[in-house]
Amino acid sequence: MEIGRISPAQARLYIQQRVGSSARWQGVLDTLDRPSPSPLARARTQAIPPEQQQRSPSLPGEAVYAQTGYMCVVENLPASSYTLVAAAAVQVLAQGRLRLHAVITTECWRSEGNRLMERWRASHECDEEGSESVVDGVLAELSEQVRRLRPVVDQERGQAPST
Repeated sequence: MEIGRISPAQARLYIQQRVGSSARWQGVLDTLDRPSPSPLARARTQAIPPEQQQRSPSLPGEAVYAQTGYMCVVENLPASSYTLVAAAAVQVLAQGRLRLHAVITTECWRSEGNRLMERWRASHECDEEGSESVVDGVLAELSEQVRRLRPVVDQERGQAPST
């Protein structure tokens, strides 16, 4: 399985084909049309806990042959005073094993120092064979947790809950 980049035009077409009312998604569609110094999704392995990150071959610890991941950043606008991050990553381990990670964090920016909170985390190991259903399950679980946390996030950032 490979996760590749998609163009704003591809994302726009995907949204327009799958939503009943594009008016609700107009903010996302507008964002896709303008260049942004802060992309919505970034390649990062943030979902992997530091103690499980890939190490140099000369260092002791578990052998992690490869790892990759993505994170989606949702910022409070117009001021980035509150940020929600949903991230997922995969690691290739010995004997054809994969470890999948997913995490949701929030960060509240304050003058006395930022407050970072981990809201949810999951980790699953599986064999490479049959991993597609496990990946689908982890990503579905991540999406469900974002939906579950959204009203809490809206309240914390001082906005009316989304519908």
